[in-house]
Amino acid sequence: MATSAPHLTPIVDGSIDRDPLMVGPTTSLIEVLALMSQTLSVQQQGVSQALISPGSRDRSSSVLVVENHRLMGIFTERDLVKLVAAQHSLAGVEVGQVMSSEVVVVAVEQLTDIFVPLDLMRRHHIRHLPVVDADYHPLGLITQRKLLQTLKPGTLLRFRPVADVMTPDVVQGPPTMTLLQVARLMRDRLVSCVVITAPVTQGINREPSAARTVGRTPVGIITERDLVQVKALEFDFEQIQAQVVMSTPLFLVRPEEMLLKAQTLMRERRLRRLVVADGDGQLRGILTQSSLLRVLTPGKLYNTVSQLEQRLVRLEAEKKALTVNQNAELEHQLEDQSHCLEQHLSYSNFLEQLSHQVWAATDLITLFKWAMADLNRLLRANRMLTYQFATANTGLVIAEAIQGPWTKLIGRFVEDPCFDEEVGDFYRQGHCRAIQDIYDIHLSDCHRSLLELLEVKAYIVVPLVVPVNPMAPPDGQMLWGLLMAQQCDSARAWDALELSLLRQVAILLAIAVQKLALMYKRPPQPIDANHPLVTATSLPAIALACSLE
Repeated sequence: MATSAPHLTPIVDGSIDRDPLMVGPTTSLIEVLALMSQTLSVQQQGVSQALISPGSRDRSSSVLVVENHRLMGIFTERDLVKLVAAQHSLAGVEVGQVMSSEVVVVAVEQLTDIFVPLDLMRRHHIRHLPVVDADYHPLGLITQRKLLQTLKPGTLLRFRPVADVMTPDVVQGPPTMTLLQVARLMRDRLVSCVVITAPVTQGINREPSAARTVGRTPVGIITERDLVQVKALEFDFEQIQAQVVMSTPLFLVRPEEMLLKAQTLMRERRLRRLVVADGDGQLRGILTQSSLLRVLTPGKLYNTVSQLEQRLVRLEAEKKALTVNQNAELEHQLEDQSHCLEQHLSYSNFLEQLSHQVWAATDLITLFKWAMADLNRLLRANRMLTYQFATANTGLVIAEAIQGPWTKLIGRFVEDPCFDEEVGDFYRQGHCRAIQDIYDIHLSDCHRSLLELLEVKAYIVVPLVVPVNPMAPPDGQMLWGLLMAQQCDSARAWDALELSLLRQVAILLAIAVQKLALMYKRPPQPIDANHPLVTATSLPAIALACSLE
């Protein structure tokens, strides 16, 4: 056998079987069938080793007939089907008498690309294409299986469903038909297999005559190769029914499944065809190696490549957009993290300064004014204030810091009729409230009107809770006052760091109240209505957004 021609491309060269099964024209047909089906050993048949290539070790669907090193013809499984269908006796028949002598071949010089053999096999409806040199010496054989193995058309098959290329008009027959009938059906319909089917009926609980056939379900398949094997065993084709030799159970694929999955199954199971059935198991078509190769025609390849290019452009655009979005998102996240770190650092510095101020303080009003001013700067709230209780629902704004043209509440003695015992207990237990928008929560009309009077649209309330008597801690806790952040120009989504800061500030300010009470040796007291901070003008029934509504 000649070696690979140096000018062949790797794909073309890999598509050629360099060791096809070859015999002489005088070899008996029985011997040829034995070689093709592997049912009998070479020694048992007495076949001359000089006429057999090493490729005969594998089951073959064809043999090349060679004399004096020149190709004389080819004998395929389809040729055997024709003989069986005609009830031709094989006894004493030589392969040269029944071979196809008009062979479609390809000269090695013509194999400029893979489309040459693909086009020849498609135009002549053949599955075997001998490769010859200028002297008609056989150099190898190109088959559909070899083409699919070499091309590995995974990309082209990945996006195509089975329904695109399957043959919906399936040649089929019942399990009781004879092998002779199967062979004649193959010959007359020019197909390589017959699918054996059983009827699908409705009305199975009624009398058999009342049942109605609504479809066919595949139960087996008989191929040309099966007939070769059966004939090699010299069985009687007129007596054996299809159900005796059919291949079952079947490997099925669905019409909507991708061709790549089907081709992988065919390769792994060494199958040349797959039956196509729907989800109910009814026959819908058949997929063959010829079907798969139709995808590889130049026109189909061009369309598939165009689709892939369009998909690639779309994916590149999506990738670019995703990259831009991811970069923007990362930048946004970095900005957020940077802002969060800066915020955390500034809050930590403030708390450290407040701690020093608390231990150095000798006057609460001065300490609270300083704290409100710095908190107002850090939180950028429209109003920061400290409210000290005088009674259960009245009190005084003792410290305030404002950004913007908002009403000043400093020194106002305030009465809040909504602040009842339940609300007091809520804050006394250390609970806080953070409201993003007063119009997005349930409030009474009266309460919302009071908030609007104070120009409040969002707020945080944190309690200032101290021991009733710092010198006797078991006496219990008292709600000394409230620390408030208010947004007046718009709603505001308060973040967790802001709420945490105000909680820690409230704790330090409560410590300051206890410290000064111990310093002056008197328990913390509610503020007096006659305190010098109280102005001559008081606002009627001002609610400082303390209600739990």
